[in-house]
Amino acid sequence: MIDPIALVVLKNNAVVTTPDGDTEAEQVAVHEFSRSDARNLRVRTSIGDVYIRRVDIDHVVDLRTDEYRPRELEYIVD
Repeated sequence: MIDPIALVVLKNNAVVTTPDGDTEAEQVAVHEFSRSDARNLRVRTSIGDVYIRRVDIDHVVDLRTDEYRPRELEYIVD
């Protein structure tokens, strides 16, 4: 099992799209980032690909360095 590289913390009542359908989530442990489009972010998790609306992201914690990143995804996606 690959360890997560980041924790995406979501705003209240955020809905993410998982392989099993839409579900509410408070946070998502991310194994790999990839771009989806301007409104959504596709990330790989332990359960498969998950889609997160960018406006639902509160902040990101880089688990490799324990850095707090308020909504700055470009540093890790590119």
